[in-house]
Amino acid sequence: MKKTWVMIGAVALLAVASLMLMACAGSSPSSTPPAASSQTVTLADNGKTITLRVGDSFLLQLGEDYNWTPAVDDQTIVSRANSITVAQGTQGVYDALKAGKTTLTAAGDPPCLQLTPPCKRPSIVFEIQIVVQ
Repeated sequence: MKKTWVMIGAVALLAVASLMLMACAGSSPSSTPPAASSQTVTLADNGKTITLRVGDSFLLQLGEDYNWTPAVDDQTIVSRANSITVAQGTQGVYDALKAGKTTLTAAGDPPCLQLTPPCKRPSIVFEIQIVVQ
């Protein structure tokens, strides 16, 4: 009985794959939507404006020298993708959800502020303007 279900599953998978290939072969290049793109935003982008298309994403990579607390003013335009785990030194992947303008800010506190006594190294603020078309 188990072999029968495996065979049925394999046949169904082949049928779906064949339908997908036929659908792709039948589509013209002009009807294919442009692929979403991704980019990396770093401290070097501080004060800049980045332009995205709906569906694009970017990795916020501000490093490990500060404890970062990022925030997006309008999360209906751009929001953090919570389902994606990122590497140390990165602060998340953000998705462009709809057309509009918003601001991403990130407060960076030096880790030594948590020590006793705390250090006197200043905190910094990172900010970019985001335009989604």
